[in-house]
Amino acid sequence: MENISRTASSTYKYQDPTLHSHSTGYRLKPQSLPRLELCSALLLANLLQATLPTLTVSISEIFAWSDSKITLAWLKSDPRRWQPFVANRVAQIQELTPNVHFNFVSGLENPADCGTREIPPTKLEKCNLWFNGPDWLRSSTFPIGEFEDNPKLQRTHVCRSQKSIQADYAERG
Repeated sequence: MENISRTASSTYKYQDPTLHSHSTGYRLKPQSLPRLELCSALLLANLLQATLPTLTVSISEIFAWSDSKITLAWLKSDPRRWQPFVANRVAQIQELTPNVHFNFVSGLENPADCGTREIPPTKLEKCNLWFNGPDWLRSSTFPIGEFEDNPKLQRTHVCRSQKSIQADYAERG
């Protein structure tokens, strides 16, 4: 479960495009993947709330991305329609991030996914996606909304393709 965020500053435009990128590991009590993604979004919301007040630049907009469409659907809805686990977290995220624009990012373009792909450190240190985020994140305009129809996001030039990851898992049995 991963999320990335980007802030736009009117003073220092896009100097550090990936303000935060994180990935979280395995939890002791098994949860569904969408619930883990929601917990990751809550972690991001808490991180943004703790970090933004410490910045010395003016932030005009905040964009956050998740590779979970289910999490994004939960965040764009009224929390009262969900069971308590989801409802409580959605309400917290909405309260902490009222002006954050949440969007979808393909798992192949999500830098936080690199931390969950068992990439050796020697390859990770050369991984542009891990250190800089996707190319579109550093531009002055970037895609917003549904990403799956965007041909730029169908590339497989990132650290490892999904097929190579699946092949590694298949070899391990």
